[in-house]
Amino acid sequence: MLRDINIIVVIVYLSIFLDNILLTVVVPIIPDYLFWLENPNISLNITKSSTPNVKDITLDQSEVLGNENGKIGILLASKALIQIIINPLIGVLTQYLGYNVILFLGSVNLLIATLRK
Repeated sequence: MLRDINIIVVIVYLSIFLDNILLTVVVPIIPDYLFWLENPNISLNITKSSTPNVKDITLDQSEVLGNENGKIGILLASKALIQIIINPLIGVLTQYLGYNVILFLGSVNLLIATLRK
């Protein structure tokens, strides 16, 4: 019985650890990702002879990135909001199905979300 509890604790710890690592890796690139979603036609293939274009692109990117704080905040807050809404439902489902099924489905969901393009 104690061995089963230890295995469950390790699996839960690793799942939460991987979720936090994924969030830590994703958060720094969110501003650039949002910039390229909104400005797909801007190219960074610029030669040294086109210095004015480099300055214009840098200014445009800094202006757009300065206005994205709200979007980034909404994106990160949506994760917490979904967790607040879903966690009570998962708690009831866990009592009904058991921990193993929920942990397996959560891990598969995290794997699919990570590998999906």
